Amino acid sequence: MRRLNRIGNEKLAQLDYNSLFLSGISYGLEAWGSCSKTYFEEVFRIQKKVARSIKGLKSREPCKNNFVDTGIMTLTSLYTYLILVYAKQEYGGNKLSPLNAPSHKYPTRKKEAIVTERSRTEKNRKCPSNMTIKAYNLLPKELREVKLKYMQRKY
Repeated sequence: MRRLNRIGNEKLAQLDYNSLFLSGISYGLEAWGSCSKTYFEEVFRIQKKVARSIKGLKSREPCKNNFVDTGIMTLTSLYTYLILVYAKQEYGGNKLSPLNAPSHKYPTRKKEAIVTERSRTEKNRKCPSNMTIKAYNLLPKELREVKLKYMQRKY
């Protein structure tokens, strides 16, 4: 990235980021995004290094504003975005899945919430399907009703 920044410009380095790095980390992110914190932070550190090299920042400079300026989604926001789009594809819309079929007729607060399967182990609680349902249940009702075509964007 640094070499590309010296040869070309920032746009070329960002194009290289999107084609090489982003495609690598986003492949299967829905599945490995709920991995242990140490692995996730290691990939995030690498992403910060690459983002710094696009702008030509030094290794100790903060890069929080750099993500905003370049339009790069952080690894956490990319993971959240991808599982919410997946949840909207699976559970959104007019179809009623067996997980959110009404079990009673009482007007409770969590009536529209999708129920996750119960499990004994932490590994099953953090599996991609359960994390997707949990994130979807946290959305406000207005965002749940947004059409899928407005949620999808090129990241």
